[in-house]
Amino acid sequence: MPIAQDYPVIWGQQYFYIYTQLRDYGAGRRDNEIMSPIAAKYDRDQVKLLAEHFAALTWPDIPAAMEDGDQQVAQKGVTGGQCSACHGKWQGDSRIPRLAGQQAGYLKKTMLDFKNEIRMNAPDKISTMKQLDDATIDALSRYLATVDVQ
Repeated sequence: MPIAQDYPVIWGQQYFYIYTQLRDYGAGRRDNEIMSPIAAKYDRDQVKLLAEHFAALTWPDIPAAMEDGDQQVAQKGVTGGQCSACHGKWQGDSRIPRLAGQQAGYLKKTMLDFKNEIRMNAPDKISTMKQLDDATIDALSRYLATVDVQ
């Protein structure tokens, strides 16, 4: 389980998604002061074992709450950003992360990192997030954190 609100839930993410993200950290396509140096030390087989381990775990139930009006603002952001075209019902697949039940702080940080061109390993997300104002990103992160993953 994540120890900080801006750390991601990886328990129960899809194997290939975890594998790809670890490889991106290791290769410098995704940068994080903690994960990048750690992932750079792993060879392909170690990354596979880590991805298998975390993918086999059950997605944790992390309490989350929306503020008044979040659902309406989030839905406008989803529609305007065409988020569900790729993310569907937020459950994830091998290429796309599960967003339902993810930590709101991590979702917000990730969306802002794309918007501000800090995170560069998914270029299509940059243009999508630039369309959303910060209030919409806040509401969307809280909304997605409350979506039931079961």
